[in-house]
Amino acid sequence: ARPPAAPAEAPRRGEVFLFPTPGDPSAPDGRVVPPAGVPLLDYEVELAYVLLADIDLNDRPTREDFLEQTAFFVANDMTDREAIVMQAAFSGPGTGFVEAKGQPTFLPAGPWVVRGTELFAALEACGAGGLGIRLEVDEGAGFAVRQDATTEAMIVEPLALLDQIAGQIASVGRHTTMPVERSNGTRHYPFAVQEAGGSSSFLPAGSIVVTGTPEGVAMQAPNVAGVVARGLLRLRGPFEQFRQEELARAANGEAGGYLAAGDRVRASIDGLGTQLFEVAEAGSPISGVFCE
Repeated sequence: ARPPAAPAEAPRRGEVFLFPTPGDPSAPDGRVVPPAGVPLLDYEVELAYVLLADIDLNDRPTREDFLEQTAFFVANDMTDREAIVMQAAFSGPGTGFVEAKGQPTFLPAGPWVVRGTELFAALEACGAGGLGIRLEVDEGAGFAVRQDATTEAMIVEPLALLDQIAGQIASVGRHTTMPVERSNGTRHYPFAVQEAGGSSSFLPAGSIVVTGTPEGVAMQAPNVAGVVARGLLRLRGPFEQFRQEELARAANGEAGGYLAAGDRVRASIDGLGTQLFEVAEAGSPISGVFCE
């Protein structure tokens, strides 16, 4: 499988932003194994699709052709929130998203993959306005709902994401605007797009686009004024203060908070099946299948 092409993150001021995830899909019934030193492990159930044909970003398909050339599935965009907070910026999205999400086992996918034409024909035939999308977590006392919405609430529809990808590439090139400091200078994470000659670009068949998640993730939006004030009292910047507070939440095992070893996650989208996986101890071997 090719790396995911350009997942869209949860809404920020009514918009979405795009970034690449350098990782492969993992089993929907396996184990999520965070690297050592990941205390703020979060979940994000999302509608995702894989391209069944190359998509020319300068000649994007109609809706009918798009549905014929894609197949949809459930994805869980697992996230190391500490990496995001540590590299946050006031001027816009920080650089931590790629590192936060691009770890092995951090994209449970499936169990079913359904061609877009079949999925949306069934949706229209059943008279539904959107696909139900739901995530539950069992911390040891049974499953509790964390996310429960429909795809009607999506900020940007799946086909429109291609327009956003094309627009960003036309504006700044085949890379994100998120700078990364390396030994040889400032670099930018590239998108997994290919050149088709001249200024034309295309997403190759096999690329995956992850569309975004409903509200209800473990990391909650902070009260900015409160975080700033508490940080000033401790001689900390606001991002560091927020990080310390989130670390304390995780260490206290707050109910409804970040995932810990032994937690079970069950996620589903109407028509695309249900995935069930367990969170393993950080740094464990990446192997094995989880059975309920």
